[in-house]
Amino acid sequence: MEFLSNKWIEMKSLIKHVFFICIAINITPNIYGQELIESINNAYKYLDTIQYIEDIKLYVFNDLETQQKKSDEAIIEMHTNSIDPVKKKYLLNLNNFSKQEFNNFTSIINNSQRMVFVLNLHIEKDIIDVNINYSFKLDTGKMLFNVWFFTKYLSPNYIVSVEKGEYAGYGEITFNSRKSIKEFKKGFRQIMKKEPKYLLYCNELGGMTILYMLNDKIYAYRIAQNKEYELHKYLEKYPPQLTP
Repeated sequence: MEFLSNKWIEMKSLIKHVFFICIAINITPNIYGQELIESINNAYKYLDTIQYIEDIKLYVFNDLETQQKKSDEAIIEMHTNSIDPVKKKYLLNLNNFSKQEFNNFTSIINNSQRMVFVLNLHIEKDIIDVNINYSFKLDTGKMLFNVWFFTKYLSPNYIVSVEKGEYAGYGEITFNSRKSIKEFKKGFRQIMKKEPKYLLYCNELGGMTILYMLNDKIYAYRIAQNKEYELHKYLEKYPPQLTP
């Protein structure tokens, strides 16, 4: 009887161990998903939007100042050397552009109907045996958020871009065709009407795929097809083509 009792204790212990492993395996994907959600929430929690805009202004000012210095040096050279008239006109225009652009940029910020901070994500690929696993990570660095400026019709018309945690540039949103513009604006209006908690962006998914977070889930909206997927379903249907 003692032998059977010991065996039963060992059996119960084994059952509990197996049960624990099964639970762990089943919830692991959810844990990873929750980690990403928490990371996103924390990034927005600690975002100081006023300071972030001031930092962007400084980056833009320094960028334009660098362009101005190059323009000034070229104009000095132009006056000391013989130069092609077309190039001369270009340099003078560049000089005037650099002087006015910063004021134009601050005017856009001040007069924007709506300003949205869009967190940058990137994809990491892990290959385990024959399985490919994709995971989304937040960029690292000081500048983690793109800033999109919207019209009153919920269409983005101006953007400040960041890449790999650094300021990357700014400008109007442009497209090669009217059809693309129409699809882009329509898609954004549909997303914004859902009142997402956050907009997200991942360069590896392409500019016509927008991510957003709603009710602690991340969705991918493929604008050209006017279709929406939960993020894991999107990756199954459209696996990203990552460079090594």
